[in-house]
Amino acid sequence: MARELHVERLGRIRYADAMALMEARVQARMAGEAPDTLFLLEHEHVLTLGRRADKANIVASPELCPPPSIMTSLVGAR
Repeated sequence: MARELHVERLGRIRYADAMALMEARVQARMAGEAPDTLFLLEHEHVLTLGRRADKANIVASPELCPPPSIMTSLVGAR
């Protein structure tokens, strides 16, 4: 049986806005209220740090790796 895949083309969007949208969609999907969704988007450069990350471990200079840096729980495979 074929499954529905919804594609959303968001264009350029702030990283934080994209994460909020995707997290809300995950909750809706888990509740059976939304189809599988593929988001196509572009966001500004960010440095994502996982839950256990320490900013002291960032070895790149601020010039090479400027803000924003974003703490996230969604880094890497689950």
